[in-house]
Amino acid sequence: MTRSLTGRRSEPGAGLGAHHAALRAEGYRPGRPDRHTALEDAGVCMRAVCPRCHARGLVYRPYIHPVRRAAGGGYRALAVCAACGAAEEF
Repeated sequence: MTRSLTGRRSEPGAGLGAHHAALRAEGYRPGRPDRHTALEDAGVCMRAVCPRCHARGLVYRPYIHPVRRAAGGGYRALAVCAACGAAEEF
C-alpha cells in the first residue's frame, strides 16, 4: 500500500473500477460537492502527476454520500490518470 495525494492508503496501481466499487459499497455515489470545493479539487487534480506512469494532469472524479453529506461530511474524490487508468483517493 502507498499513501495517496491526501495521505489515505491506497493499493498501488489500483484502477478506477476498484476504487469506484469500494466507494459504491460504502454508499457513495458520483456527484459534486459545493462549487468552491469542486473547483479547487479539480485544479489540484489538473496539477497532479500520476504515480504509475508520471503523466501530468489527472481527472477529477467526485463522490458524495447522501446521508453523511446531510450531516456535514460525505465527500470523497478520486484523481484518475487518463493515460494509464491508475486512480488515487484524494
